[in-house]
Amino acid sequence: MNNKEVGSLLTKHKVVLIGDSNIRGYVYKLKHLLKKNYELYSVIKPGATMNELKETAREEISRLSHNDVILISCGINDYEANNFSQTLQNIADFIQRNNQTNIILMNLPYRYDLSNSKAVNRTITILNRKLKKFIKALPHTYFMETDNTRILFTNYGPHMNN
Repeated sequence: MNNKEVGSLLTKHKVVLIGDSNIRGYVYKLKHLLKKNYELYSVIKPGATMNELKETAREEISRLSHNDVILISCGINDYEANNFSQTLQNIADFIQRNNQTNIILMNLPYRYDLSNSKAVNRTITILNRKLKKFIKALPHTYFMETDNTRILFTNYGPHMNN
């Protein structure tokens, strides 16, 4: 091995998970899947909107480079009377402002806890489709789709079960 190869093995890559209560426990699960040269951090704020999450994570994100990754799970607490346009704008702004690093955006999970969940979930499907299309054009991003099947969610509804 030459010095460059040894150096790349020793380089610590940061993975920052940003999200609401839906990503609780992800660091523990990911830690066992990643190699030793990855450092995991999480910024988890139950009930937070996208704006609150990006402000909370601002300092940690500013230290990231193209060798690092941000995993985002957010937007579900931005729900306002079937209007997710601001959510789409907030996520798009965040991704465009942080082009110094790699970003993985998880799709928004369905809401099974609301009385009008069918209508809300149709809107979430449209929003996820728009986010996926937006992300295709950005080389530093990836859209990660998770399954929104009802059986995968808790009885209460807004959180996925183990």
